Amino acid sequence: MFNIETPMHPVVIFRRDVGDCTFYSISVNKKDASGNLIYGALPCRFKKSIEIKNEQKIWIKKAFIDWYKKGYETKPVLFITEFANPSEHKEEEKINNALEDFENELKSESFDEEDFGF
Repeated sequence: MFNIETPMHPVVIFRRDVGDCTFYSISVNKKDASGNLIYGALPCRFKKSIEIKNEQKIWIKKAFIDWYKKGYETKPVLFITEFANPSEHKEEEKINNALEDFENELKSESFDEEDFGF
């Protein structure tokens, strides 16, 4: 199993409803051998109780590569188990940065017994 996270930027989720089924995919891109940017889509899934809007941006916290059979072919799909909205991710990042700053400040300060009334 591969664990996947997106620490650099949010991804865009595309939703397609066909009858009673909902299909999701992630927009992906890369450069070809000539340096041209090419785009594609990677199918993805969420837990059954999760509903995502079309073109919603998310931060993937935890995911793994799953698969399904289509005829004789094995098709990969990204199964996203944990995610956050970009605004939630920014708040979480601010809190973590503040805690790190506080810890670093405590480590760099030296305390005398007088500071504590001894």
